[in-house]
Amino acid sequence: MKVDCVVCFTLRILFSCYAIRLKQLDDLQEAANKYHGILNDTTHWLTDTERQLEQSQLAHRDPAAIRAKIRELMVSLVVMVMVAMLDEFQSSTLYFRI
Repeated sequence: MKVDCVVCFTLRILFSCYAIRLKQLDDLQEAANKYHGILNDTTHWLTDTERQLEQSQLAHRDPAAIRAKIRELMVSLVVMVMVAMLDEFQSSTLYFRI
């Protein structure tokens, strides 16, 4: 009887550890997916920004045009970051509601 209790207790601990590990793996997978989504958005933003800078005819001549272009690109970066933060906030809010 005592051995059965020890085996039962050991199995409960093992299953508990297994469940915790599965949760950790799910959380890591979700974090990796979010990271890659943000990375892809950033890569697209950088690619578009580089393309816009290459196409700009005024950039090498007019300092005011350079500053205006930099401001425009910074605004688009800030918007991208704010959207990512909003998505993160909404997903974490939903996570805590469940």
